Amino acid sequence: MRYLLIVISIISYGALAQTPLKLPEIEGPIKTASYPKGWESLIGSPDIVEGEGIWNNEKYTLDHITGEHAGESMVWLMCVRPSGYEGMQTTVNGLTIGELYSVSINWQQCAMMLEDERMYWGGDLLMIVDGVEHIFKSEGVHDDWQTATVEFTAKSKSVTVGVQMFNPDYDKKSRWGGCIVVDDADPCVNCPAAEIVKAIREAGG
Repeated sequence: MRYLLIVISIISYGALAQTPLKLPEIEGPIKTASYPKGWESLIGSPDIVEGEGIWNNEKYTLDHITGEHAGESMVWLMCVRPSGYEGMQTTVNGLTIGELYSVSINWQQCAMMLEDERMYWGGDLLMIVDGVEHIFKSEGVHDDWQTATVEFTAKSKSVTVGVQMFNPDYDKKSRWGGCIVVDDADPCVNCPAAEIVKAIREAGG
């Protein structure tokens, strides 16, 4: 599959009016292989977590989750090399064909540790909106929460939005792969971010 990579700035000054869409809340009790209400499997089996701390048993620890969402429910997405991805998706209805919309998600790189050993370490966020893939990068595992926003023009009365861990080789020294966490974002117009690499599938690629 070929990709056309375009590096763009997300900071814009509102050339076109858009309608931000509210995605289902990312809430729920701590549970492995689980999704928040209103979401479903995209690939693999994400987990609902509450920030840093012991994961699933007493061996592994989630780490490098900081900032205002740190103690709230969120979804942990990881990838075991080379292609054991985790992701979830939701569908929003009631759109007007031809109108401009945006969807947003909060995300942060994180880590899973076994004492001082990196089991999973960092990675990128992949958002799939109406079949188009958008890859969001950040400064590293020591980043803070940031908002990823995608704008699109409605082609039908509904749109499917997916979020997935991407780039399991972010840190080649980790034993298994990479991981990120995602959480709610308020509907947002032109949310700032450092850089987005927008991956668009070429027709027939």
